[in-house]
Amino acid sequence: RAAKRTAVAGEIERLDREAALIARAPAAAKQVLAYPTPIGRTVNGDEIHFQLAAGRIAHLPLDELFELARTRTQRHSGSLAQLSDRIESVGPAKGFMLDYVMEARVDQARGQVLVRSREWVIRPAAAGLGETLEESLRPESQFRGTLSRIRPDTTVTLWCYPDSFEAFRSIRAELFRMGIPAACRPLPEAAPIGGSAEGSKSVAQ
Repeated sequence: RAAKRTAVAGEIERLDREAALIARAPAAAKQVLAYPTPIGRTVNGDEIHFQLAAGRIAHLPLDELFELARTRTQRHSGSLAQLSDRIESVGPAKGFMLDYVMEARVDQARGQVLVRSREWVIRPAAAGLGETLEESLRPESQFRGTLSRIRPDTTVTLWCYPDSFEAFRSIRAELFRMGIPAACRPLPEAAPIGGSAEGSKSVAQ
C-alpha cells in the first residue's frame, strides 16, 4: 500500500508539472472540428467526464449526447454518401452540445457497412455551467450526486483549462480521498474538448 501511495504521489507531481507548463504556454488558436484533441472515450473500463473552466466544474454528458447522435443516425433515411463527412450537432444535454462527423466504411470481409463517429467536439451551450469549487464539495452538490451513481471502478476524467488548475488540485485530492481513480486532460485556453476514433486513452492515477 505504501508503494502504491508513493507511485500515486509521483504521478501527481508529474501532472502538476505538466499543468504548470501548459498554464505558462501562449494561448492557442481555437481549433475547428476537423482537428479535435485526439482522445479515446474510455480508460480500461467505465469513465465519466467533467469540465473544469473558470473555476467551475460541470459534468460532460458524453453518454447522453452520443445516444442522441446514435438515434439521429438510425433515423437517417438518405444514402451513406450523404451521411459521411457531414458535421452534425445534437443537444443540448446538461448545457452541452455535441458536434460530430460520421464515417461509413464497407467491411468486405464481413459483408457489413460500419458507421461510426470519426471526430467529435463537445461545447457548452451557455457560459457559467456547473458549480464553483466550494459548491461542488458540499454534501448535497450536483458533483457529489453524480459521483454517487457511478460504478466503483469508474475513472473520473477532468478536462482542465489553465484558469482552473487550483480547482483541479482540490477536486483531485477529494477524489483520492474517496478512493475514485482520476485522470487529467490539461487543455490550452480556448481549445475544444473533443476526440477521434484513433485517439489515445486517458491515464488514471
